[in-house]
Amino acid sequence: WANGFIIQWGRYSLSNPDGGWVTFPISFSNNPYVINITHYNRLSSRIDTYLEISYLNTSQCYIRSSNDSTEVYVIAMGY
Repeated sequence: WANGFIIQWGRYSLSNPDGGWVTFPISFSNNPYVINITHYNRLSSRIDTYLEISYLNTSQCYIRSSNDSTEVYVIAMGY
C-alpha cells in the first residue's frame, strides 16, 4: 500500500510437538499490529486445539499448540 501498510497470510505446518516458527515473507518495520491464527482441520470431526503466540518480532513468530503436527492459517498486518 502507498503508506507502507503490509498484509501477509498463509498456511503453515508447525514443526515441533508443541508448536513451531512462522517466518513472514516480508519483515515488518515494527512488530505487527494484528496477528490472527486459526487451526486448519482437514477432517470433518472436531479437534480441540489451543493456539497461542508465545514470541513475536518483525520477521517471525512462535505459535504454541496443544496438538502435534498442527497446521494453521496466519494473517498478519502492520507497517
